[in-house]
Amino acid sequence: MSTRPSGTFVYLVSSVERVLDVGARFVFTDRHAYVATAKPYTDLAALTRLDWNLIRGRDFRRETNRPDKLERRAAEFLVHRHLPVTALLELGCYDDTTCARMRAEVARRVLDLHVAVRRAWYFE
Repeated sequence: MSTRPSGTFVYLVSSVERVLDVGARFVFTDRHAYVATAKPYTDLAALTRLDWNLIRGRDFRRETNRPDKLERRAAEFLVHRHLPVTALLELGCYDDTTCARMRAEVARRVLDLHVAVRRAWYFE
């Protein structure tokens, strides 16, 4: 059985600055938002409370001495209801086929949006 990601799964990339620019309401959490112990924040100063080394890393191993490691690595920045396409910076695709389809769609809609193959972003 292949674990290759679906060709239709595409990462939508934005930034805190772009979310603020479009006036979207947001909340972020210090770990996966599904976890009952997740702390929600709306004050951007609280971004310093996130474990950025863990978030940026590629280590997905569970550790008995850090049972919440993977939860904290999955901290989330969530936008309420709607994020305009103008707030997007990039589409990250798994392969060239998906990338070509997304580039065609971006061109059809006359969007200024970077589209790139970002295979390393996907789990395999």
